[in-house]
Amino acid sequence: MGFLYGYHHIIKTFELTSVSDNYWIHRTRRNFPDHTPNQEGEDTLLKMAERMTQITQRIMIAHKFGRVDSNSDLWFLFLQE
Repeated sequence: MGFLYGYHHIIKTFELTSVSDNYWIHRTRRNFPDHTPNQEGEDTLLKMAERMTQITQRIMIAHKFGRVDSNSDLWFLFLQE
């Protein structure tokens, strides 16, 4: 079984007091919307992860790659050989 670890796990693992969550996408891309108009950067890593999680879940379910258990917040992937 595999796991993906996030922001809080990184801070705990490396014993950091904080990690920047700001993301400046304009450094590599143009014309992206500013998802954080009232703070530094155009986006945050957490907000990007939340959007991608929703997209991934929709694709996974629509194409029958797996299912989501909302009670435990786990994804179950159907592996085909």
